[in-house]
Amino acid sequence: MLWAIFFLSCLTGLMVIANLKPIAIAFAGLDPMEAAIAVSVLSAFNFMGRIALGWVSDVVGRIRTLAMISAMIAANMLLFPMYGTMVLIYMGAAIVGLCFGTNLGLFPAITADNWGTKHLGVNYGIMLTAWGVGGLAGPVIGGYVHDATGSYTYAFWIGSILAIVTLMLMFIVTRKRFGYRKYVP
Repeated sequence: MLWAIFFLSCLTGLMVIANLKPIAIAFAGLDPMEAAIAVSVLSAFNFMGRIALGWVSDVVGRIRTLAMISAMIAANMLLFPMYGTMVLIYMGAAIVGLCFGTNLGLFPAITADNWGTKHLGVNYGIMLTAWGVGGLAGPVIGGYVHDATGSYTYAFWIGSILAIVTLMLMFIVTRKRFGYRKYVP
C-alpha cells in the first residue's frame, strides 16, 4: 500500500514536471523563456518542500502531512487547466514542486517508521522503485493524453483523480495500522 501511495504521488508530480514547459505555453501563452522560469520555480519549491514539510511531518505526523499534500495536489491538478496567466502557472508549478519534494523527503522517514532502520537501505531502495515507475508512467500518460486529445486538461483531471485515490489508500493504511477509534464522550 505504501509503495502504491508513493507511486501515485510521484506519477502526478512527474507528469507535470516532464511536461511543464509545453503546459505553460499551452495554458497561459507564455513565451519559452517564461515557461522555462516555471520549471525553475517548480525546482525551487521542490527543494523547499523536502526540508520545510519534512519538519512539519516531524511535528504533525507523516501521514497527516502526506494527506495534506495529496489534497493540495488533487485541488491543484483540478484547477491547473484554468491557470491562464504567468502568475497562476508559477503558483501551480510551486505547489507541484512543494508536494513532489515533500514526497521525496517523507518516504525515507515513513519507511524507517514502518520497518525500522536496520535494513533501511534495502527497504527504502524497494520503496524508491515507486518513484522510478512513476517517472516512467507519469510523463508518458501526460504526453499520451495530450497527443490523443490535443490538450493537457484531461491529464490534469487524471492526476487529480489519482491524488484522491492516494488519499483513499492513506485512509486504508491508517485504518489497517491503527484501527477505528470511536469517540467516547
